[in-house]
Amino acid sequence: MKKRKATKFLSLLCILCIITNCFCGCSSTQSIVTAIETGDYETADEIYLKKVENGSDVSDLRYAVEEFLWQKVEEYNENTISENETQTFFTTVASCSFYDAFDIYPIENEFTSLRESKGSFSEAERLFKQQEYFEAVRLYEQVSSIDTNYDTSQNKIDEIKKILLSKANDFIDDDNYSSGINLLRECSDLNFGEEFDSAYEKYVQEYINKAIASAKEVFNNKKNYKGAIKKLKAALKDIENADDNIFNPIYDEIDKYLEYEPKPLSSLEPTQQANYIELDEWGSTDVNEKEYEGTIFSPCGGTLLSQTAQSEDEAYVSYYLNAKYSTFTGTIYRPYSTLSCPDSWTGKTVFKVYGDGVLLYEGPQITQKTYDPVAFEIDVSGVRELKIVIMGVWSQSGGWPGQYDRNPKLCAANLTLVK
Repeated sequence: MKKRKATKFLSLLCILCIITNCFCGCSSTQSIVTAIETGDYETADEIYLKKVENGSDVSDLRYAVEEFLWQKVEEYNENTISENETQTFFTTVASCSFYDAFDIYPIENEFTSLRESKGSFSEAERLFKQQEYFEAVRLYEQVSSIDTNYDTSQNKIDEIKKILLSKANDFIDDDNYSSGINLLRECSDLNFGEEFDSAYEKYVQEYINKAIASAKEVFNNKKNYKGAIKKLKAALKDIENADDNIFNPIYDEIDKYLEYEPKPLSSLEPTQQANYIELDEWGSTDVNEKEYEGTIFSPCGGTLLSQTAQSEDEAYVSYYLNAKYSTFTGTIYRPYSTLSCPDSWTGKTVFKVYGDGVLLYEGPQITQKTYDPVAFEIDVSGVRELKIVIMGVWSQSGGWPGQYDRNPKLCAANLTLVK
C-alpha cells in the first residue's frame, strides 16, 4: 500500500515539473516579446542570457522573436502600424545579445525593401497628382510585388499609359508631329509596350515623309538646295535624339542636296592636260587688285621663242563630268602682272569651253584696255567631257639672248560646277 502511494507521488511530481517547465517556457517567450514590444532591450537580453547560462534550449525564444518581427513587418505592410514603430522593434532587437544568434537579417531586409517600396509609392502618388507622369511611372515600377500597394501601382501605370497615348495622338492631330514623336519616344524608352513602339514608328515615318516633301518643294524652286537643307535640318532640330537611325532618311536627303553645292572644278582630276596651260593653286590678283583664291587657269610657255601654244591642241585641259552637272561658272580676268608689260600686245587671247566636242562658250578678247572681269555661266547638262582652252601670253627678255619669260594675258578663276 505504501509502495503504491509513493509511486503516485512520484508521478504527480513529474507532471508538476512538466507543467512548471511549460509554464516557465511560455512565460519566458511571452516576456521577451513583451520586453521588445515596450522597447526594454535590457529585460529581453536578460531573459535570453539567463537561459543560455542555464544551458537551456533557446529555440523557443528565437521562434517567438522572429514570429513577432515578421508579424510587425506584415502589420507595417498592411499600414496598421507606422514605419517608425516598426523600426523601433528592430532597433530594440539590434541592442540585444541574441541579434546575431537569431535569424533577424531576412526579416530586417524585407522591412527595408518594403520601406523603400512604400517610399517610392508615396512619391509616385505625389508626382501623379502633379501630372509628372514619366517620373511617376519610374517610381511605380519600383514598388515591390510583396507591397500591398503593388496592384494599385500597376493600375496607375496602365492609367498613365492611356493618358500619354491620348496626348501624343492629340499632338499629331494638331499637326504638332515633333511634340507627339518626342512624347512617344520617351514612352518607348520606358518600354511601355508594342502599342507605343508602333505609334512612334508610324508617326516618325509620316513626319519624315512630310519633311522630305516640304524640302523637295523648296528645292524645285530654282534648285534651292540651301533652302531644302534648311528645311530638313529644322525638322531634325525639333526632335530629341534625332541621331536615332530611324531618322536616317532625312540625313540621306541632306547628303543628296549637298551634292548640289557648287563644286570647284579643281576637285576633279584632269583626264588630259596639254603643255601650255597651267593650273596654279596659289591664287592671283587682277588689274583691279582683286584677289582670286583657289586654282587659277592660265596660259603659259617655255623660255624659247617657239615654246608657246600655236593651236588649241597645245593649250587645253579636259575633265570627265559623266553628265552629272547642269551648270559651269567662272570668271575671266586680266592679271595684275600685265601692268608690267612695256609693249603693245600682239596676238589674240582665247578662252573657249567645249562640251563633248561642241563649243559651248567663247570668251571676249582680253586686251590692255580690259579692266573689268568677265563672269560666265554655261549650261553643261548632259555633258560628259568638258574641255577648256586658254591661250595668250606676252613675253619679256629672260636676261639671256634668245630666252624669254612668258606671262599670261588672261586667267580664269572661280571655276565651279553645279548639279
